[in-house]
Amino acid sequence: MLRQFEHWLKINASCPFLYNANHLTESIVIDIDNEKYIARFTAWDDGSCFSEVILIETGVYIMDKIENYVGLDGLVDLFHIFLEHCDSRYITSQ
Repeated sequence: MLRQFEHWLKINASCPFLYNANHLTESIVIDIDNEKYIARFTAWDDGSCFSEVILIETGVYIMDKIENYVGLDGLVDLFHIFLEHCDSRYITSQ
């Protein structure tokens, strides 16, 4: 599943990401920081993901969520919600 998401990111998003793999698990981590937000989206191969977005000006979390996804469409949907909270310019197509 994560390899499919990696492929989707390469085609549809312009944000940098890191694919991590070891003998226990695999994950994709996307870090976004700009003048307004510090944000991280992490998806694991067990069908879970973590989204966090911090407003720099106040240090307040505006998103701090662990969720489960089913399939590529579910993961993409959660990624879009994450970007709506921090910076949607990274999506080049829907």
